[in-house]
Amino acid sequence: MLSRTFTLRPWSALDTRYDQLEVLATTVNPAGTPVTLLADTANAAIARPEPRGIPFPPEQPYDALLVIGQGDDRTEIPVSGLLFRFPHLDAWSGGFAVAKARNLAQRNYDPVKGDAGLLPHNIATFDLAGAQDGSFYAGDGIEVLSFDVGGTIWTSYFDEASAWLPVRQRRGRSETFEFGKDRVLVHMPGLIRWNRHGEILWAAVHDPMKVDWCDCYALNVGTHRTWACPYTGFPLVDIDEAGIRLVRRNPIRSSGAIAVDGSRAAFVGATADRIPGRYVVTECHLGDGAVEPVVAGPLAMPDGTNPPCWFRRKVARGGRIWVQFDDPRVWYLLQL
Repeated sequence: MLSRTFTLRPWSALDTRYDQLEVLATTVNPAGTPVTLLADTANAAIARPEPRGIPFPPEQPYDALLVIGQGDDRTEIPVSGLLFRFPHLDAWSGGFAVAKARNLAQRNYDPVKGDAGLLPHNIATFDLAGAQDGSFYAGDGIEVLSFDVGGTIWTSYFDEASAWLPVRQRRGRSETFEFGKDRVLVHMPGLIRWNRHGEILWAAVHDPMKVDWCDCYALNVGTHRTWACPYTGFPLVDIDEAGIRLVRRNPIRSSGAIAVDGSRAAFVGATADRIPGRYVVTECHLGDGAVEPVVAGPLAMPDGTNPPCWFRRKVARGGRIWVQFDDPRVWYLLQL
């Protein structure tokens, strides 16, 4: 296999006018635009409280500022009364959403009574004026919140996740399901696609013989397709609006980020020695069968040095992967 160095390039940096505000959450939206949720010191202390005991005190509302874009090409949206601590965030052309990863209050749900109104909502949707226009329950253990270009919401989950989901029945042999009113507790839900009203459009099916959705290690929400690389088997799962199109065997283990552009893909994972910041990128060919490695090599910063630490955040869309390190105000790009 050939060898080369894969070099990150600077993508965006938050304007210095926001230096007095703290970053609560940040991402890159489907248009490739940085999105950052900011708050002053007092509101940031509510949004990210220091642990003073377990459990945390009840959530309190806080105010924040959403910034979409950078430099002179940016939009500021004041947001009042946010409730979710340690938020996740994403935006699309018609609005934005804020989520909280841990939703432990779902334990109080009684499936016998079956009152879905008792499930605690942990995703809130907003219009571009900053007004909340909806909210819904999305389970506990959200790892990634990501919009696609059409405004539907993808949530991926880590291995301790669970969710009270509607009981579903498969329509024939397709990947399409019908969802009833009764709910069942699903452990390790893996990956779910929602509309903005909280209705499930597609959900992963845990099947160790095909796809083991223990933890959705890597997620790429592209324009018309989504790709996932779930633990423990790390297959490359190709998904469109109808469901899973193809599951490819993948020799690349423990990939934490994937870029896909046509018949090419790049997998980013830690090196075997697990030294913080040491990554190897493997570019591969995608056919109808297994993933075929073509070239591999280290990931480097723009100046040629090793990354300073593990990724703090990563977002993959199509052939591009954006990453952050210690500074939540700066994004770097790896592009196929």
